[in-house]
Amino acid sequence: MTSEPQKIDGARLLQIADVRDAAPTGRTRHFTRRGMVSGIAWLALAKYEDDPGVYMFYCDGAWNLMTDTCHESVEQAIAQAEFEFDPVEFRPLPR
Repeated sequence: MTSEPQKIDGARLLQIADVRDAAPTGRTRHFTRRGMVSGIAWLALAKYEDDPGVYMFYCDGAWNLMTDTCHESVEQAIAQAEFEFDPVEFRPLPR
């Protein structure tokens, strides 16, 4: 396992969740230009310095960013994660 980074795409990570063993609920699908995203291993909640939103980054096992969603709060991002994965549990990162 690769240790978690402090930043992804310039955004500071707030919390992370290991979803390698979580079951996708099938309620949401993510697509990029290359097709449907699969193989999500980590979720990371992050903030950009000059952006009020909270981003949920969907990362592979090596912390490569695959896709993201933007939310108004940490609580809304966690609710979205719980909608998409079962189980999911975030843990805060030290500052």
